Amino acid sequence: TARNLDPGESGKQAKRQQIANDSASDQYFVHTVQKGETLAEIADTYDVRPRDITRWNNLTGSALRVGQKIKVNISE
Repeated sequence: TARNLDPGESGKQAKRQQIANDSASDQYFVHTVQKGETLAEIADTYDVRPRDITRWNNLTGSALRVGQKIKVNISE
């Protein structure tokens, strides 16, 4: 099950709280890349490793595009 984060939401605490509040059946979130975000920052936000995001999304590098949808697995 995927769930998009509200683009108006900001900050690590809000995103981590949203993850904690979701049901156990959700396995990943879909994060929309914002201007200036890096793979490392996104990984830090969700408390995962950048290489895991790369693997989950079959990325060949760390380059991201604004608006790109990134799966973030929260069940591992």
